[in-house]
Amino acid sequence: AVGAGWRARSASGIASGLVAGFCGATSISASKLVWLLFAETLRRGGDNGFARLGSWVIGGVMAGGEAAMVAALYLGLRRAEASVVIPCYYGSMTVFAAVQGLLLFDLGPSLSAGGAAGFSCGIALCVASLGAIGAGGRRAE
Repeated sequence: AVGAGWRARSASGIASGLVAGFCGATSISASKLVWLLFAETLRRGGDNGFARLGSWVIGGVMAGGEAAMVAALYLGLRRAEASVVIPCYYGSMTVFAAVQGLLLFDLGPSLSAGGAAGFSCGIALCVASLGAIGAGGRRAE
C-alpha cells in the first residue's frame, strides 16, 4: 500500500515541478523578447529597444522567472524525490514554453496540418507522462 506520507510528498513535488516549469518557461519567453530588443538596438538604424520602461519590465520578468524557478525546485527537492520533481519540471516547462511561444510570437497560423497534429501529440504525450508520474507510487514507505 502506498503510504500517506509518500502521496503528500509526491503531490508537493508535482506542484513544485509544475510551478518551476511555468516560471522557467516564462523566463525563456521573456529572454527571447530581450534578445529581440538587443537585435533591434544593434541593428543599423534600429531603435533603442531599452528606451521604454516596458523593456525593463520584460527583463525583470526574465530574471524573476529564473529566481522563482530555482526557489520552486529547491523547495520541491527538499520535500519530494527528484524522480518526481525533475520530470514534472521538464515536462511542464516543455508544455508551457511551447504554448507561450505559439501565443506570444503568433506562430499558430504558420503551422501546417501535420505540424499542428505533431505539436498536439507532443503536448498530449508530455501531459500524459505528468499524469503517469502523479498516479504512480511506491509499494512500501
